[in-house]
Amino acid sequence: MAKRTKTKRKSKQAKPKRWSDQDTIVFKKIYPYVQNSYLSKHFNRSVLSIRKKAIRLGLKKDWAGGYSQPMPKPENPWTRREIETLRQMYHDNTTNEISKKLGRTPAAVQTKIGDIGLTLNPKLRSWKEKEVEFIRKNCRKMTLAQMAEKLGKTKSSVHGKLSKLRVREPELRPLKPQIGWKPKEDEFLRKHFFTWTIERIAKKLKRSVSGVKARAWKLKLLKQHRWTPAEEKKLEELLPKFSFEEIAGKLRRGIEAVIAKKKRLGLRKHRPWTEKQLAILKKFYPVESLRKLAGRLDSNPTTVANQAAKLKLRKRKAKKRTRKKKK
Repeated sequence: MAKRTKTKRKSKQAKPKRWSDQDTIVFKKIYPYVQNSYLSKHFNRSVLSIRKKAIRLGLKKDWAGGYSQPMPKPENPWTRREIETLRQMYHDNTTNEISKKLGRTPAAVQTKIGDIGLTLNPKLRSWKEKEVEFIRKNCRKMTLAQMAEKLGKTKSSVHGKLSKLRVREPELRPLKPQIGWKPKEDEFLRKHFFTWTIERIAKKLKRSVSGVKARAWKLKLLKQHRWTPAEEKKLEELLPKFSFEEIAGKLRRGIEAVIAKKKRLGLRKHRPWTEKQLAILKKFYPVESLRKLAGRLDSNPTTVANQAAKLKLRKRKAKKRTRKKKK
C-alpha cells in the first residue's frame, strides 16, 4: 500500500490594495484637515490603513489649521416629537413633570432646554404662585436641595427666589437662637479657665470651643500681648516644680498657651528628685547597673545617668580576681 502524503493547503489571503500615485498626492493634501472616518470612505480603505499610511508618510493632523475631532454621537438622541412636546410643556409645567412625561432625567431636560434656547426668554420660565407658596410653607422645614428637587429647579434658583422673598417678608428669615452666657457660666469659666483645657470647659458647658474662647476674650481672661522675658524666665523656674495647671494659674495664662510656649523654647518638664530618690541613687549607683537602678527609681537610664553626672558620682572599679597557681 502506498503511503498517502499530506499536502499543506495555502491559505488564500487577499493581497493589500496598493496606493496609486494620484491617491497618495490627494492623501497628502487632505489628511491634515480631514477626519480619518471620512478618508476611509473616500479611498475605500479601513481606518487602520489610513493611519498606517499617514505614519509612513510622516503626516500629522493640523490642529492649528482648523482640524477638530468628531463629536461623539449621543446614545439616546432626542426625536422631533420629544422636542415639540418639550416646547409645548415648557410654559406650564415643571422640569420634573416634563422629565416624567418624556421618560428622561431632569438634568437631560434642563440641558436640552438650554440647547434649544428656551432659557433666553425669562417670561417663559417665570415663577408661579404655587411654587412661591410652596417655598413660603417649606423654607424652614426642607433644605434648598429638597425644595429644588420637588419643584424641578436648580438649587441656586430656589436660593435666589428665597432670598428675594426674605427681603420683602421678614417672617421668612431663619431663626437664629442667641443663647446668652449666664452668670453661673461666667463664674465657672473664671474659676476653671487657668486649670482646665478649653475643650474640657466647652464640653462641660455644652458650648463650642470658639464660643468659650470668645467669651474668655470678653471677660479679659485671655492675654493678647506677647510673652515678656520675665515671664519666660519664670516659666523655666516653675516648670520642674509645678504642673501645667498650677503654672497657668500663676502666670495668668491658659494651659494651651503655657504648653505651646514650652515647646517653642525647647524646655523639658522633669520631675524634681526627692531626698529619698537621691539617697537611693548615691547608695546604689556605684554598685548597680543603670537599668537596674532606673527600675528601682521608676525612671529611665538616661535620666539616672544625667543626675549622677550632676552629683559627680562614679562607678566602683571591679577588682580583678587572680587565680592561685596549683603547686
